[in-house]
Amino acid sequence: MGAPCIYAVPSRPTLPDLDKFPFQVTDGRAKKNYTNPTLDYSGHWWDENDPGWGLFVWQDSTNNTMAAWFSYTADGQPAWYVFQPVWETPIFTRPADVWQTSKPPGTTSPPLGTTKLTTVGTAFLDFYFGTYTRGGALPSLEQFLNFHYKLGDGVQQKRTLMRFKVGR
Repeated sequence: MGAPCIYAVPSRPTLPDLDKFPFQVTDGRAKKNYTNPTLDYSGHWWDENDPGWGLFVWQDSTNNTMAAWFSYTADGQPAWYVFQPVWETPIFTRPADVWQTSKPPGTTSPPLGTTKLTTVGTAFLDFYFGTYTRGGALPSLEQFLNFHYKLGDGVQQKRTLMRFKVGR
């Protein structure tokens, strides 16, 4: 028999007591003006009963916001619009100009040429929480968006959209 095998337990480094180190957790939102939203509303907003229609909302860390609206024209052609709302309250924006963009057709993708920007109306957003139930399931608390818009000389319209989630 050979020499006995002795296993040495590796030493563990001594960790400092964390309670001896001062630290502070801050919320950057606390420094914002009260009119800015406290939530990030970025995402895809849609009506599940009309899935070819909705909004993409982008909100950056300073609450600059842009929305791209995808819809259809009266003759069934897809249409894209954009607008940049400014926050009036933490859940409500001021009306903003809605622009439609277009380019002349071409042989490249995207086509070469100048993008044309045309003001076609106004829109604003207001967000809220509500309950949603589907197929006998228990209600869940969800985020909703009332999208108010007017194109051309048309009447003011309102669509209620909810935040898109996979599997719904």
